[in-house]
Amino acid sequence: MPLLVSSLLLGYPAMSFASYLARFPLKEDGSSLPQTRPLPDGVALPAFGSSTVTVGLVLVVLAAAVFAFADARTATGYEIRMTGLNPRFAAYAGVDRPRLTLRLMGLSGAVAGLVGAIGVLSFPYRFIDGSLTAAGHTWTGLTAALLASAAPLGTAVAALFFAALDVGGLAMERATEVPRELTQVLQAVVIVFLAARLRLTWRRAAKTARGKGGL
Repeated sequence: MPLLVSSLLLGYPAMSFASYLARFPLKEDGSSLPQTRPLPDGVALPAFGSSTVTVGLVLVVLAAAVFAFADARTATGYEIRMTGLNPRFAAYAGVDRPRLTLRLMGLSGAVAGLVGAIGVLSFPYRFIDGSLTAAGHTWTGLTAALLASAAPLGTAVAALFFAALDVGGLAMERATEVPRELTQVLQAVVIVFLAARLRLTWRRAAKTARGKGGL
């Protein structure tokens, strides 16, 4: 938990630095918006047909598939799962937890950078200050990972579910005048049930441990 909190807090200096670059050194000349100059021709990711969906979606799916394979079929994946389930046992088994943690943080940063690059190399083909943070991708990803119990493919499906809620909320508001905040309420309900499930799991595990201790 301290590592998670510190990682989230370190995102604010990174966002401030990106905001500075978009507003001053890399700002588009003559524009009143805090955005960079458009990408040169031929740099953007190719799109599928006439849609705005690019091959970045394929890259995300491939990244999830590679991580799912590594998690289920490699020794490093086993060490990761063992450390997540029982860090003390993993240390007793000889897992170098500090080194493994640094490797995981570097890999997570690389995946986050890949997603950010896809966001910039796709429409609108430039970096706009706040475009990657205002949508709340960080908290959506965290919630999706918790909902899927950190399973790679399950996390991708849960993230797709939350993305459908966000996009569908906008369309619902335009078509039926139902406020899109209703989708946020639905997400909050999911989080409440998720927290209740985790609490029940912890209580059941603690009760089982006490029962074994009594025996």
